[in-house]
Amino acid sequence: MTYIKPSNNARSQKIRKRYFPFNYLMNSKELNGVGANIAKNCELRDGMVAKTKGEDLLLTLAGISGYLYAFEYTKTDGTTQVIAIYKSGSIYLLRAIEEDGTVVVPGTEATTTKTGTVSLTSGGSAVVGSGTLFTTEFSVGDSVRTDPSDALYRKILTISDDTHLTFDTAWSGSTQAGADIILVTNPKGIGDVDFTSSLFDWDQVQSRGFIMNNSLSTPLYMWDGASLAAVASTSAIPIRSPIWASSNGNRVSLGFLDKKPLASGDEIETSSSFSSGASVHSGAEYSTGIPRSTGAISTPSGMIMFGVMGGERQNIRENYSSNDVDSNTRSLSFGYNGKGVLNSQQICLGDYYIYIINDTGIIEIDQKSGRSRNLTEDGKIAEYFKKYDKTAATIKYDAIEQKVVALVENGARNDTLLIVDVSQRKKPVSISDNHYYSSLLTIKGSVHGCSAIDGKIIKLFSGLADWEGNSRAYKFITEWNAFNGIQFKKTLKQISIFASVNPGKTFYVRLYKNGSTTHFYEEELEAKVLPLLTGTSAPFSKYVLGIGAADLVVTNKDDLNLFRKNEGFLSLAIEVFQDSADDFVLQDIMVEYKTANKLSKDLTMPTSLFS
Repeated sequence: MTYIKPSNNARSQKIRKRYFPFNYLMNSKELNGVGANIAKNCELRDGMVAKTKGEDLLLTLAGISGYLYAFEYTKTDGTTQVIAIYKSGSIYLLRAIEEDGTVVVPGTEATTTKTGTVSLTSGGSAVVGSGTLFTTEFSVGDSVRTDPSDALYRKILTISDDTHLTFDTAWSGSTQAGADIILVTNPKGIGDVDFTSSLFDWDQVQSRGFIMNNSLSTPLYMWDGASLAAVASTSAIPIRSPIWASSNGNRVSLGFLDKKPLASGDEIETSSSFSSGASVHSGAEYSTGIPRSTGAISTPSGMIMFGVMGGERQNIRENYSSNDVDSNTRSLSFGYNGKGVLNSQQICLGDYYIYIINDTGIIEIDQKSGRSRNLTEDGKIAEYFKKYDKTAATIKYDAIEQKVVALVENGARNDTLLIVDVSQRKKPVSISDNHYYSSLLTIKGSVHGCSAIDGKIIKLFSGLADWEGNSRAYKFITEWNAFNGIQFKKTLKQISIFASVNPGKTFYVRLYKNGSTTHFYEEELEAKVLPLLTGTSAPFSKYVLGIGAADLVVTNKDDLNLFRKNEGFLSLAIEVFQDSADDFVLQDIMVEYKTANKLSKDLTMPTSLFS
């Protein structure tokens, strides 16, 4: 905000104050010379306050009454699936939704013996057929085995002709000649699974997704794009009731309620993959100082593990004194001692930082050092944040928009989005309410909302309207209580609003003073289309520029002339409200007032509007 003082009269100064550039939204402090703001469906663009982008419908899963969670799975061909979890009666089911909307029900393993016989060598990947029809009966990526009673199978990497193909990995079984060649559909697939717990977590390592359900009766499952396969437990290492799953390089890491977290070896098929051994490819138990880990996330710097309090960075390292995994997995260079999370849904990874949400705020954490910063501890967002229920909160990072999005509960369900623009130095915070999401997920870097009432997945920050094409309400209230000091009497002379709005659309301006929540002035402004200006110059303060027109359309914008001039005030709040399916940008506000430098007798007036 800048000062313009046209008069040097010490007795009665006429002062103009401009608000551009706006640097904060709801995280500005009331008494630091900036003022307090309320920002709903707002964002900062080049120092101006613009309407946040809208929503688009991505897909609909028919026949469900809302999602519990949804996750992204990237297939080997580069396409993605939405892994949807929803309630069906007293259980929870998993469905995968392809990009074209096809719904995949988890398949069951089936085998078909094909034409001819094959020969293959233990430790080799080449397969030679006799009387086989590889080119017509198989495809690259198919799974095959040679013994219907043996669980060993391999995927086809290449097919040269009807009698020659290669596996993607070496054959670990015995050397065989004249063996059957068996096509395996959905290898190890167990069909539909009735999940019994409402807490889920997910991570993907290479081509396999891992899903846990925090249930004593449910094992860890693997997803390959078509079927679920259980990770078999052993008496020595029962893989039961993991509360989170994460990746640590090519390893899968699991957190438990009753023991320290485990990391798998490079390959995982059964719980024996988590056993330690004389190999750097063996599993390991993390040497954590957290009494019970509640969530974790994979980062380029290692796996960051959180508890209800504190966080650690963990890495599986080779023990150079022997041929196994080093028992010291904790990195001492990372230190976070603040409040942690309740589950992994309250952690996300940005471009440079980790972000978590808990009762204290949205916390930005350096993934290398653990240094942290609370992004919601100042301004109006701090007051609002205290009122929200964060128990079932989720947080995600939109890499396209460079925004952190947290979903919290303000009513009977998760209905409010807290949006932090981390691309800007001041990290402005805004809110968007009246949503019906159960959780959030990211798909190809963009944040999406999972409907709590039906089968819709909604893409955020897309278009201008909501997903149904309806209008979205923009509200920006800025309270400036430092016009030459809140204790000095002032007289309001004029206010000018500079805004970009589509021709024919209107917006409202309301004025409040001295901490009152009742406005003393309101005016509706309409953008009217004028002829194109050619060869003339017009004062910028007199016009609103059209948006989306084929040519530059200059529309009339009169200054907001107060009917009640000489209005006395100590503090002043200005509200700009616009409700449409179009863009809207508040460019600047200019306030003109006089001050006689006389102190007010009222020392008890509230200094913060709409607290």
